[in-house]
Amino acid sequence: MSAFEYSSNLGATNQEPQQDPASAAYGTVPAAPSLHGIPPGLEYLAQVDQILIHQKRHSWIQYNSQYEILNTMGQKVYFAEEQREWCGPRLDVGITNNSGVTVVHLLLPTDCCSYDMELQVHSPPLGTLIGYVSKNWEAFKSTFYIMNPAKEVVMKIVGPGWNRKAFSDVKFEVTTPDESFLVGQIIRTWRGMSKEMFSSNDHFSVQFPLDLDVKVKAVLMAACLFIDYLYYDQRRNENN
Repeated sequence: MSAFEYSSNLGATNQEPQQDPASAAYGTVPAAPSLHGIPPGLEYLAQVDQILIHQKRHSWIQYNSQYEILNTMGQKVYFAEEQREWCGPRLDVGITNNSGVTVVHLLLPTDCCSYDMELQVHSPPLGTLIGYVSKNWEAFKSTFYIMNPAKEVVMKIVGPGWNRKAFSDVKFEVTTPDESFLVGQIIRTWRGMSKEMFSSNDHFSVQFPLDLDVKVKAVLMAACLFIDYLYYDQRRNENN
């Protein structure tokens, strides 16, 4: 077993943790207690088997993406914001908790001589690498590798092929490296024709086993943002 642990019991139901009424009134989750072996700020992920990611573009001309990361009750867990700089990284996203503290940092470095698509995922303490998301160039389908800090492949994300159905949810399957077991899913939700035509915001759900290593859950969360960047944001920016 690699440094990342995973389970194939996808679909097991899990009750959301009890919320503090004051926190629920404001639509946010309370701070989770510190847990041994879990990077600070990621403790809440240990309690859930699904998160929702809602893009928050306020107009078609907004250049940087923002996201609310929610539990299944719609309460905000994290906020993600893309940073854009001239000659800066191709992708630079900070994920903060409800206190505004950065808990995950996504970085796709600039390399003018390379087409490598290897996203770095960091967590506290500052600069601690917890994994990578690597785009794998394959004909007729989208695939990504989820890797630990030693660049060992621990999971694979297999996207839809060219024959996927239009006007429906788009599913990216999270599997074991050999694709023999389904571990989870990243789903871009089809919101209906009118919303898809007149709103630039994407909605995703990320599903994983409850007992999955929290660092892997964070890397899968990062993978969802990476997928949005590669397949949806860039197309929108090209069309504007």
